[in-house]
Amino acid sequence: MRAQAELQGRHLGGRPPYGYRLTDAGPHPNRAHAAWGRRLHRLEPDPATAPHVRWIFEQRRAGRSVASIARALNDNGVPCPSGADPARNPHRSGRQWMLTTVAAILANPRYTGRQVWNRQRTDRDALLEQKRRRSSSCHQPCTRSLATARQS
Repeated sequence: MRAQAELQGRHLGGRPPYGYRLTDAGPHPNRAHAAWGRRLHRLEPDPATAPHVRWIFEQRRAGRSVASIARALNDNGVPCPSGADPARNPHRSGRQWMLTTVAAILANPRYTGRQVWNRQRTDRDALLEQKRRRSSSCHQPCTRSLATARQS
């Protein structure tokens, strides 16, 4: 899994984060999967939403609060993640940015270009928390970062 994510830049599954889209990365290396028509995918910045994610990180680096960033996005009419892709989020209203949405984007390691897997939350005790930290994997950047300075 590490080689697939880190060296090949493959997306390991799930919905792409706001600001990214899935693009074709070629045929599946497993012949059986390729015969079924499965393809590989990688994450690429979405031209429609990536500028908003970059703006969020720029504003946070400039010292703005998460609440003021969410307010500015709403005031400027920027569609929130559930509004930008309503088919993906039919259970959400898609009307406005919430403070928790902006905070989740800022806390997501995917926006730094890193792939994280085997991360799970447990609240039982500190021993389990230490085990979780040891088993979580986060490696070198494997996709283009939206959190760093503007890409050329």
